[in-house]
Amino acid sequence: MRAYMRRSVFIATAMGIAALAPLQASTITSYNFTAWQTTVQAGSAQDVNFAGLPYISFGSSGYTTSDGFNITGPDGGTTNLQGLLFNGYPSLKGGSDAGAQVVVTPPSGETALVFSFGSSPSASSYTLTLSDGEIFNLASDTSLFGISVSHPITSATFASTPGSSFVLSYIGYGTTTQTLDGDSSDPSSTPEVSTLLLIGTGLLIMGKFRRGSLF
Repeated sequence: MRAYMRRSVFIATAMGIAALAPLQASTITSYNFTAWQTTVQAGSAQDVNFAGLPYISFGSSGYTTSDGFNITGPDGGTTNLQGLLFNGYPSLKGGSDAGAQVVVTPPSGETALVFSFGSSPSASSYTLTLSDGEIFNLASDTSLFGISVSHPITSATFASTPGSSFVLSYIGYGTTTQTLDGDSSDPSSTPEVSTLLLIGTGLLIMGKFRRGSLF
């Protein structure tokens, strides 16, 4: 009877841990605006307002648009973010050294984002890191990149190759057409599915070795 109860506890614990695991995130990427629009709900796409962007250097607080998007240019212990015209559009330019980044923080988590950008001088590649840990390595000829994610994203961090400054010219946002994960919050603090399943499997294996058989 005791052996049966121990088996039941191990199995129930493993199943409970597996049930806690959120659905694996799904991300759709786009390289042109029309393709990105097909991944967002009709009527939900909006432009972030860059109108009135002052052409000055910004401090550590960065620049906040009228719709609440905050853009900063952390560069190690300093900040380098410059407002300017780039290819005729109001833009924000980051630093050019190895630690330079441009970070976009929406006022609330967004499930679909699209960015238009460039660099000065031309970069050999770009890197985009989302708040959930997803990383995208983008080719030097990429000028627009969109994402549609099955959970909210709370920040997007861009970097270009050292010696080149990343320049952000446009941000769009909307609501993804995808079904959201079971946990609709930003999963950056949620244990990974694989970790939870490994724990559950480990409990079962421990039980097997202690008893010689699970059943």
